[in-house]
Amino acid sequence: MKKNDIALIERIVIRAAQEMDGVGDADLVELREDLMAAHSFCPLRLSDLLAADLFNFSHDVSGITHNITRNRNGFGNCFRPRFARRQ
Repeated sequence: MKKNDIALIERIVIRAAQEMDGVGDADLVELREDLMAAHSFCPLRLSDLLAADLFNFSHDVSGITHNITRNRNGFGNCFRPRFARRQ
């Protein structure tokens, strides 16, 4: 993963902590890991996600954390992040 991607993920985690209810300190570690895992198998448009309005930002961040299936490198419940790169 590129250094720039890691820096953007860190900024996304910070924004989630500031703007989304229910994201505690313990959750930040898991959120960081979930975003990195998601970005590795489903490349995300990280800059666009970071700049998104709160509704779309929250949709992707909470959707990733609730639907990621690391053992299968994908998402459950037919979830696809809005800010996933087109393939």
